[in-house]
Amino acid sequence: MSLDVSEIAAVLENLVPDITGASVEKLILPARGIDRLALKLRSGGKSEFLLIVLEHGLTRIHRVTKRFESRPVPGDFVQLLRKKFKGSVIDDVSQPGMDRLVVIDFVRGDERARLFIELTGRHANLFLAEADGTIISSLLPNKSHKRKLVPGRQYAPPIPRPEGIRPSASGRFSEENIEAEIESLYVSKENATWGRAWKNHHISGIRKKLKRKRRLRKAIGGDIEAALKAQEHHHLAELLKINLGSLKKGMTHIEVPDVFVNPPKTVRIELSPALTPVQNMQKLFHASGRYAKALPRIRRRLEKVDEEISGLEEEIIRLEKMSAEEFLKLSKGPEKDIEHPPPARTAPHAPLPYRRFKSRADYTIRVGRNAAANDALTLHHSGLDDAWLHVREVAGSHVTVPFSGKGEVPADVIIDAAHLAVHFSSLRDEAGADVVVTRRRYVVKKKKSPPGQVHLLKEKVIDLRLQPETLSRLLENEIKS
Repeated sequence: MSLDVSEIAAVLENLVPDITGASVEKLILPARGIDRLALKLRSGGKSEFLLIVLEHGLTRIHRVTKRFESRPVPGDFVQLLRKKFKGSVIDDVSQPGMDRLVVIDFVRGDERARLFIELTGRHANLFLAEADGTIISSLLPNKSHKRKLVPGRQYAPPIPRPEGIRPSASGRFSEENIEAEIESLYVSKENATWGRAWKNHHISGIRKKLKRKRRLRKAIGGDIEAALKAQEHHHLAELLKINLGSLKKGMTHIEVPDVFVNPPKTVRIELSPALTPVQNMQKLFHASGRYAKALPRIRRRLEKVDEEISGLEEEIIRLEKMSAEEFLKLSKGPEKDIEHPPPARTAPHAPLPYRRFKSRADYTIRVGRNAAANDALTLHHSGLDDAWLHVREVAGSHVTVPFSGKGEVPADVIIDAAHLAVHFSSLRDEAGADVVVTRRRYVVKKKKSPPGQVHLLKEKVIDLRLQPETLSRLLENEIKS
């Protein structure tokens, strides 16, 4: 069970006096899970971690004693948080409406931003917003069907639940040690959950391997049948070889004594009347093929596969009898790392506000998805020295080329970006257009201007003639992941 409203309030009562005024040293997306965030805070000469977990049934917020291993690639949302919050100070922490919503206000110089933390079960999420509540991005895709929580929109809090169905304080934790007790309880719950997940994932992998081995055994069984038949053909061919003098073309069969068995017995050999005696003999030798002498080797292979199948079946039985805790201890060896979730637990991040296209010289071109996403791309996902393009005086996507640190963006990359600017505008069916080019630092968003509308302090214009082959190359090289 997640923390209820009263428990969240008790946690905040305990931690707010300590973290208000604390500076943000680091923001971490822990290696365990994609639905949690850790803030390393510095206050009173010491550092501590504030953990936010959004996993259904385990949603919570509290301080923890452990250090976290960060993911090698934290994702765009965390990088955006770092850009906004690193070095900032926590100005206020609140629980509006005594609901499962926590709001943290950050300040850095003249900049202010807000983090809306929804600890609401299946719809739990983190929203980064401007000081006025305009959403910039979210950790997970928006799951609410009643609230449109997307970049560029005003944040709207969860719909309050009637007082009668709000859970009251359960008395699970003492007021004096509430955060330590929460950490202890949920670490135990998570270890059991993750132990089961890893155990099932591991067993699933063994079952897949077992299925492949059984298919292999069936194929080897077919090889044995073919080898036995080949041996029989070879045996008959040897008998024909001994009795070639008794054969004539046009015969349909011949009965000869089998001199290779004791006592000899009569064997009937079917013949093709259209073939000569030698051709009938060669036909049988050919039918024996490479299998004639392979039977012992195939049988040894079958025995080995049978042993492997038996071992896999025993391993599945052993693991199924093992508890999640026992498996968790086993998984902490050098071959396993339970901090990383099994693939079955992965989920997509919130979609980026832009599409990406590969250009020349390993440059990536970003194209805003819509008007609100244009603002997000330009204002929050672009550096000041990034190239910025837009078709002049018509509706269309903002297009940026990230600054590589190696000087100006090459002219041919700018031409590629201009092609995409025209294609994702209202002039996409025209033969050409005027495209504005500038740097992101010269793009200004005026207050109360509509989504996607910006003002340029400096610009130059390209008179672009569209090249179909250039556009086709770019569209074919869209980066989907």
